[in-house]
Amino acid sequence: MPVNCGIYCRVSVVEAADPDQNSIEAQRTTCEHYVQVQRDKGWTVTAVYEDAGFSGKDMDRPGMRRLLDDVRSGRTDVVVSVACDRVSRSLRHMTGFLSVLEEAGATFVAATQSFDTSTSAGSLLLNVLMSFAEFERSICVERTQLRMRSRAQAGRWNGGMVPLGYDYDRERQLLTPSPTEADGIRAILDLAIEHGQVSVVRDEANARGYRTKIRRAAEATHPQLGGRPFTHDGIKGIVRNPIYAGLIRCGEELFPGVHEPLVTEETWRAANHAIDSAADGKRRIGSNGRDVHVHLLKGLVRCGH
Repeated sequence: MPVNCGIYCRVSVVEAADPDQNSIEAQRTTCEHYVQVQRDKGWTVTAVYEDAGFSGKDMDRPGMRRLLDDVRSGRTDVVVSVACDRVSRSLRHMTGFLSVLEEAGATFVAATQSFDTSTSAGSLLLNVLMSFAEFERSICVERTQLRMRSRAQAGRWNGGMVPLGYDYDRERQLLTPSPTEADGIRAILDLAIEHGQVSVVRDEANARGYRTKIRRAAEATHPQLGGRPFTHDGIKGIVRNPIYAGLIRCGEELFPGVHEPLVTEETWRAANHAIDSAADGKRRIGSNGRDVHVHLLKGLVRCGH
């Protein structure tokens, strides 16, 4: 009887960002060769599922969803991957994946790890390997969190999108006030203190001509991003960001930063207090004052608890 094999390949976000490190092609070639060796058993490749730029922390990936649909419908009998950690780095998610295969009568094979789940020894080896893969990922997460906290304690910015109001000096690895954007941030925080309501601050900031940060896009078809009017959440994000007061947030903690603040800590806290007070007042009034132009369904649904 013919055995329909589905090849699954995945590379992480970091690997996908660097074409030289993208091993999708190598994974597919290795799996195809493995299936060819099993041709006397009737194995043949009927589908290839790829997820480029997806982490192995969960199973929410388009290629994985298509694979599981084909397994449930009986179109795929054997799932072939170059290694078990390409499917998942979580023992819990891998167990769920294998349960789906077992219910459909399908099996999983790792081309470079010499086991398959059709045997009890293969299932045992898979659980051991998945435990080590999950342990490795947990160690990486812990190290990353520890390094981020260490940088925050030293007052160093932990990276990401350069916030509006600042430029990034790569040589000194330091945020520096932007001569064209810093005044807009100060004005927005002053408006928050004066008016309290985020929607009023948004409208006034847009009316004065303030815009979101202009960024360069990686793709040539979109050379520039940003430069748009502010949204409600955009204004709230600015007011909530402690970096403008010279502070670095790490989790729930705030640490003094080495970069130059745009406003005093008192001004930043006053702006946050103003919008918090306005929000509390709206909640006391109830849904009668909801914005019918933006949040059409606001106040209609309540939590059962």
